[in-house]
Amino acid sequence: MECGYRRDLVVEPRLIVEIKSVEQLIRARIARTLTDLKLSGAPAGLLMNVNVPQTRHGIRRLIHIAASPSAANPTRASPPRRGH
Repeated sequence: MECGYRRDLVVEPRLIVEIKSVEQLIRARIARTLTDLKLSGAPAGLLMNVNVPQTRHGIRRLIHIAASPSAANPTRASPPRRGH
């Protein structure tokens, strides 16, 4: 994207990684990352919150499915992981 916004990490053109250090990941941050996926054309992203006791509890996987007539919901976010 050629604008004032810079991504934290891009792995190939297929994965965007956003790293945050916040109390919790709110919907606005998730929506922003999903928008970045749409604009960049990357199919997947990771939204990582490093302000958690265990890193695995702060990772959200986000998927952008390319628009097609049969796609009712073109984006989805994985639920937060709990336990283990």
